Amino acid sequence: MKSFPLLFLILLSGCVATPKTVHVYDPECDIHVRKATLEANQSTLIKNCTNETCVGELVGASVIGTGSVIISGSIVVVSNVVYWIEREQNCRAVD
Repeated sequence: MKSFPLLFLILLSGCVATPKTVHVYDPECDIHVRKATLEANQSTLIKNCTNETCVGELVGASVIGTGSVIISGSIVVVSNVVYWIEREQNCRAVD
């Protein structure tokens, strides 16, 4: 059980989340709309980590990873609300 927190930190610190905007076709409205998603990127901070001195790096990377998920997730939620409003304004229902 002692290794579980360390394993959790390693898994969490391996990724940094970034928002990404993609364009998709909406057949219901016959328009192209934007949609925000989260994209996970491999963190380069821990790739060369091999011994006990890495604990500080793992803790720092986990804080950065968690912060990136919170901030990027908030950006994605707000962006998708704005994109939904744009879609509703531009939607031409296909008969």
